Amino acid sequence: MVLIMMLTKTTCANKEDQPDFEVFDVNIQDLENVERDFNPDLLKVVNFDTEYHRVLHYANILQIIMPENLPENWQNDEQFLRAAYDVLFCKEIINGEVRCPKCERCYQIKNRVLVM
Repeated sequence: MVLIMMLTKTTCANKEDQPDFEVFDVNIQDLENVERDFNPDLLKVVNFDTEYHRVLHYANILQIIMPENLPENWQNDEQFLRAAYDVLFCKEIINGEVRCPKCERCYQIKNRVLVM
């Protein structure tokens, strides 16, 4: 399954682009909203201090409203944590593509599998 969480941790397969890779451009053809019980422990794998810009990028693509800047007390902000959880763990890309903005290489997502 292709969760947005996975895209925040994935870089372009082109090794020349990896050192300064930031985010993919995403074209979502089919998206599934998956109901999952809120589990803030899963958010521990995200270093929001260094990766929040990635989360925000994908939230904007999904049209999920998140603050432009990481809230100061985000660890205790349940509204923020729920929104981040929704973006990262409750959206599955079924079909679409991601494109590296540096080399413009496209990778297909077919039946929930990112083909790199």
